[in-house]
This record gives sequence, structure tokens and C-alpha cells, in this order.
Amino acid sequence: MPLLQDITPHAHLLAETGRGLYDRGEPAELRLALVVLDGLAETLLRFNSDEQEVWLQIGRTAARIIAENGEDGTELPFELYELTFPISTTFADLSEGTYVHLSRTQRKKLYEFDSNVDMAVFFGTISTEDGMVLKALHHYRNRAYHHNHAHGGTLASLVQLQLTVLARVARSIRPQVGVPITSSHGSRLPSLADIAHALDAGVQLDVSRLIESLKEALTAQLRVLDAEVAEVESFINSGLPLVTTDDVIRLVQMSEPWPDVAAARQAQVRVPPELVARWRTEVSGVGADGDPSVAVAEYFGIEKQLTRLLEDVRPVADEVDRAIDNMISERRVNIVATTGCPSRAVLEQHGHKPGSHVVLWGSGRLGCANTGFPPD
Repeated sequence: MPLLQDITPHAHLLAETGRGLYDRGEPAELRLALVVLDGLAETLLRFNSDEQEVWLQIGRTAARIIAENGEDGTELPFELYELTFPISTTFADLSEGTYVHLSRTQRKKLYEFDSNVDMAVFFGTISTEDGMVLKALHHYRNRAYHHNHAHGGTLASLVQLQLTVLARVARSIRPQVGVPITSSHGSRLPSLADIAHALDAGVQLDVSRLIESLKEALTAQLRVLDAEVAEVESFINSGLPLVTTDDVIRLVQMSEPWPDVAAARQAQVRVPPELVARWRTEVSGVGADGDPSVAVAEYFGIEKQLTRLLEDVRPVADEVDRAIDNMISERRVNIVATTGCPSRAVLEQHGHKPGSHVVLWGSGRLGCANTGFPPD
């Protein structure tokens, strides 16, 4: 089991690095700050889980006593609580005389970030609300780092919240073993208080700005979704029986590109149209009670599914763009080959000026592959 002096130098370096990236404030650096600070969260939370080993050892002893004496009906003066992830209670909620046992199978889950958060909440190191924030930011960090899904307008506020929560984590950890002030080389070791100070010195969490940025980001994503769905809807309606916006939302989530519309309307999809409609109402209520942890949970509850829906619709919208470009190219070649360039009068009638590059768009509009007006 690592001692605190084994992890504080590294943890302090992560804290200073993450804070420096936040202070510089550029989007790329804020995105990297999310990653660095998430690494600090994992370091602190795993250390905290190791610090609870003394309680878990007592629980293992209690489990062995129960196994050895339970069969003969002997009444034992204690109870045993089996920890199972995700944990839904806290140590303070257990009755007096209850010991905690973590099975070998459950112990393996301590390699997972969320399980270490659960342990910190269970033993009272952090609040349930801070646990929600750490989990949400961890999963967002993965998408921000690996898939570039971080929304620029939210980054500064989310990193500010991350700094604030991690400072509370550092101040809440209570090591079981005393920590030496200096290393074996005589240099002073950073303390948990030093780590907390590096994180939040001079940082004042702006809750109203955080909530507003989350609402703005969701609203912007919904606008992008509306535009891309409308483009797909318009294209489909040029060749298929009339489809609605709701139909498109269903179609883009199905394995076949253009299945039967009637079948699509009956299909079970991950994000049904009525859920998208509900999001539009819920966005305005994000953070209504002013609690940043609740606001973040509400935001990510919508954002994760909305992002996946956009990932479904974008390839279809791109295919529509390519199909339209192909149609334009084919019709441009056909019209020039059969009729030559249209006259100056026709081009001016359609709003084109000399020097413009004219193309055909839809029925009834003429086009020309050349630049400028041809002679009449």
C-alpha cells in the first residue's frame, strides 16, 4: 500500500500543471487541463481507497469468523455489509457494529475510476455531489481527449469546477499513517494542503457562468442537429414519399441507410424524436436550483446522447452533400452539352453577375460551367 509521501510529489506536479493550463486559458490548453486534472483525481482517489484498507482488513476477518462460526448457529456480536459497486449507501448509514467486506471480485473493480469515486463517497471523504461531478468530468475527459468532443464555451467553467472539487478532495483525505515533512534527501515534501492550494488559490467558482455556458452549449448542439436533419429531410423528400423531421431522426439511427419509412416509424431507436423534443424544454431548466453538481449532471445527461445522435446524422448529411454535388455536376455537363451556355438575359434574371461561377440547382434554374457571361 503506497504511503502519502509516495504520491504527493507527483500529485503536486499534476496540480500545478493543470492549474497553469487553466490560467493560460486557450481552448487547447483547457482541454489538456481536463486530462491532467482527471489524472490527479485518479491519483488522489486511488490513494484514498488504499487508505481504507484497514477497514477492509477488519471486514475480511469478520467474514472469516462468520464463515467459521455461522453454521452452528452461534450469534455473533456484529454484522457484515458486503460492498457492491456501484455503491448506493454510505458507511455512516450502517448500523453500529457493522463491518465492511469487499469480495475479491468487487476488489478488482477498484481499477475503475467510478468505483474509487464510490469508495470516497461511501467512507465520507467526498460528498455525493462532488462524486457526481468527478464521474461526469472523467467520462467527458475521455471524449474530449480521444474524440475532440469538448465544447469550447464550457471548457473554462468545467475546469474551474474541476479545480474546486479536487481541492476539496485533497483537503478531505485523512492519511492513516503520519507523513514525514522531508524526503530522504532532506527536501520538503508537498502536503495535501499544498496540493489544494495549488489548485484553487485565487479561483472563485462562477456558478452562474457555468450554468449559462452549459445551456448555451446544448442550445448550439440542438441548432446544428436541426440544420443537418432539415438538409437530410429536404433531400429525402425529393425522391421518396413525404417524410417528417421525426422520420429523419429515426432513419439516421437505423442500420440500413434508407429503410422503409413506415417501418422506421415503428422501430425502436436509441434516441426517439419525443426525447429530442423534451430536451428542448429541459435545456432552459438546466441548473435551475443553482447547484453546480446538479447542473453538470443534467447537462451531461443530455449532451452525451445528443452528441451520439449528431454522430449518426452527420455521415448521412455528408452523403447528401456529395449526392447533391454529383447531381449538380451531371446536370451541368448535360445542359452545356445540349444547349450551350444560357444567355446573359437568362443569367441576370436568375441573379447572376459577370464573373460568377454559375451552376444548375434544381428544376427551372439554368447553369453554365464557364465563368463570366457568354456573348448573347
